[in-house]
Amino acid sequence: MIPEAHAGGLTVIRFRNPGSSIETQIAIFRALYEKLKDSGPFSYPDMERVIGQTTLMSSNGFSGERALEKTRGKPDSLNATKMNMKMYAEVFRLLGWISPSTTNKSYPVEFTLIGKYAASDDSIAKKLFEEGLIGYVTPPTETTSRVTYTEHSRFFVTALKTIAAMGGRIYKYELCLGPMSFDDSSAKTFGEMIDDLKSYRSGGDYEAFIAHFLHLADSLGMAKVSVDNTTRFPIAAMRDVGWIKSVRDNEIFKRNSIKAIEITDKGRSVLDSIQNAKDIRLEDFTAMDSVLQDSLIRLTIARMLERSGFRATDSYKSTLQSDESIVDRALAERILFSPYQTLKLNRVNGALGIEKDVAGRPDEDMRSITQSDASANPKEEYQEDLFISIVPSLKSNANNTLKLRPSAYQLQLEIQKLSEEKKPLDEMANILFTRHRGDREPQFYPFVADLFTLIGFPCRESRAGDNGSRFDAIIMDPPYSIPVEIKSPTEELQLSLKAIRQALENKVVMLSRMSEATMRDVTSLAVGYEEPSERAEVSQLISDIHSAYDVKVGVITLMPLLQLAISAIVKGDYPDKEIIRNLKGFLNVTTIV
Repeated sequence: MIPEAHAGGLTVIRFRNPGSSIETQIAIFRALYEKLKDSGPFSYPDMERVIGQTTLMSSNGFSGERALEKTRGKPDSLNATKMNMKMYAEVFRLLGWISPSTTNKSYPVEFTLIGKYAASDDSIAKKLFEEGLIGYVTPPTETTSRVTYTEHSRFFVTALKTIAAMGGRIYKYELCLGPMSFDDSSAKTFGEMIDDLKSYRSGGDYEAFIAHFLHLADSLGMAKVSVDNTTRFPIAAMRDVGWIKSVRDNEIFKRNSIKAIEITDKGRSVLDSIQNAKDIRLEDFTAMDSVLQDSLIRLTIARMLERSGFRATDSYKSTLQSDESIVDRALAERILFSPYQTLKLNRVNGALGIEKDVAGRPDEDMRSITQSDASANPKEEYQEDLFISIVPSLKSNANNTLKLRPSAYQLQLEIQKLSEEKKPLDEMANILFTRHRGDREPQFYPFVADLFTLIGFPCRESRAGDNGSRFDAIIMDPPYSIPVEIKSPTEELQLSLKAIRQALENKVVMLSRMSEATMRDVTSLAVGYEEPSERAEVSQLISDIHSAYDVKVGVITLMPLLQLAISAIVKGDYPDKEIIRNLKGFLNVTTIV
């Protein structure tokens, strides 16, 4: 997101546009973190390699490795995947989720503490995305020291203020004419900027209004469409977090009904919450003594995490209480300051007690802050948990919040009722197993989907008679979504080789059509009532498929799936997600929980 100076001294924030929703951006970030979290500093070629294993980004009609092949060796200006990856990196850097590893170069980068938390859960990532928009300030001061900037603006906050001041609606060109080219450290006040925007609307002359925008584009030395494109990311970002919505408007320009953006109730609520906050910029920070600086870093990160669904552990509260006392004596209650979006990585990590070894990797003996669910990233080891998640979810160690549909909720109640009757777990499984022996597709497919949901894998089955849906069910776990081939007991009591072949086809289709965000090394499941009579033959086919196509096929039958669900509901024991995601062959329940 690089503001660039142009002829005449005018500037505009040039937001890059990766061209995807916040959900896809989060899925891409989580995939990058999963593969690169232990590798130390990384650059966009590493990011390309990881995303090449997924269906999350496409180019020239291809996705994954095929997309990389089509653009490999091309100049940067023609290499769509490389440019897209750079744009995603800029988004993640804008949010404070990654930061340059060194003090004098933009690359390589490292994951920040906030990025680590964002990678743990979709709902938490969306909250931290919103926090990142509030915290974003241009220039990003210390974080990219090689770039010279001429403007200062906390853009997204200024944009919300501008929309509210313009009667609650604004046109995208007014973003460029106003907050995207507004220096809030200049002599020109916010009120004067609003007066200018209102003057462009005066008389309701749409052609005159457009002329002001074209004059801006000419002054910048940019084509109209290029300036227009700079509005795509900020509009999409504010829309996806619920601050604005798109509307049609013909009130100002009577002869033209044009697309506008309107502030929502949530947008006004966010604006109200920060209206009187103290805005700390780099020059304010550097004027503080080192004790206040360190306390400010720790406290603002803690408050950001608290607003995003975390709380400090009892052992860390005393540190934050001391910091709060120091900061509140000098500053306001609500502070606009985001350390990773303003300062160099080593300065923030130093205040947090996160140190690195000579290789650039976090030193496992020195790191002192951890995510709420260590099981989500078992390779990471920390001294202690300083923050824990308070986001409500189906399970205590869940990485995502699951909303149960009525049938899944009823199944959960049924399992709880059997437990209250003091029935052993095996007997409970046998009762449900026998009850569903005569199920046809309309009964069995939703039942299987509900069981997956209850063990922490949100799953939906295809609608009966929907010939346009290739999969019987899908586990929606971006970027690890899994196609599920299901055989009801009335189709075949024991799983056959046909189900295994169809599981292979499902994976190929999902990868080629990019219908769901997944990765090549994630399994494709075949689920049935009983194990195949020729288990060895099925195992050999699964092995052959993996050797020939590099596709994993996992087999889960109803009894182990029931055992997992019952164990989850009754005992709170949930399967290791990585085992399911990487399953090749038959599921062994005794080793999964």
